[in-house]
Amino acid sequence: MFGNTYRCSDCDFEFCSGWSHHSAGQYLVCRNCATYFTLGGGESVWGTHAGERLQFFAFDGEKENPTGVFVIVEENSLAFGKLQGIDGVSQVKLGQVDCPGCGVHDSMAQWFESGQKCPQCKDGSIVYSGSCIY
Repeated sequence: MFGNTYRCSDCDFEFCSGWSHHSAGQYLVCRNCATYFTLGGGESVWGTHAGERLQFFAFDGEKENPTGVFVIVEENSLAFGKLQGIDGVSQVKLGQVDCPGCGVHDSMAQWFESGQKCPQCKDGSIVYSGSCIY
């Protein structure tokens, strides 16, 4: 699948968006605590479907650890649209979700807009830096 890469202008923060068939999940990051998550555990490695129950897995730098926090997908995520000009980026439509790490409400990001504040250093700005392929 295709995704977009975002980096911080001041620190080493980097986030790649999209659904990965290798991880069988949607990549997310908390805009508050900068914890990386995969939202997965569903029925298909190729995407999700409306009404599917998925779990947040926290990435510790080496492996994905189940958090025990689940969400229900609100609608089909595999509509291929344009995000930052790149075709093929999937997005999971979720309701407002609390971060399983820090508990901040509605802080989970599937992508960034250029210029947003970096979730890691809180000083730098997010810069779109191209596409990625999983």
